[in-house]
Amino acid sequence: MVLRREPRATKRAGFTLMEMLIVVAIIVVLAGVGGVVYLRVLDESKVNVAKSQAKILAEAVAMYELSCGRYPANLEELTQPQDGKKALLEPSALIDPWSRPYQLAVPGPHHPTTGAPDVWSLGPTGDQNGAVGNW
Repeated sequence: MVLRREPRATKRAGFTLMEMLIVVAIIVVLAGVGGVVYLRVLDESKVNVAKSQAKILAEAVAMYELSCGRYPANLEELTQPQDGKKALLEPSALIDPWSRPYQLAVPGPHHPTTGAPDVWSLGPTGDQNGAVGNW
């Protein structure tokens, strides 16, 4: 029995079309799952940012009350210089992560015992059901 060697050119030199399609399909599935997870984390982070900013705005309202003796009628007053002093906030600080303005209620219905103001964002839904605030 004589063993024959095949010429080098007939040996397998690369991937088949089926192997390439399987690899591409796996990459697409992984990217799809990763995209869904990323979007969920992004939405949760926007809610956390809105909560933090609402608390910061509530503290700025309290500082305004200490310096002026009254609560501001609206959040825009915090961006105006008072008695030659620099403004407490930049106008961009009054915009939530969904590009809507924060809201203010004095006294706040979520703080009935202290009478502290409520600062909130309308949240991802844009209505009171999805509100995110300093409570």
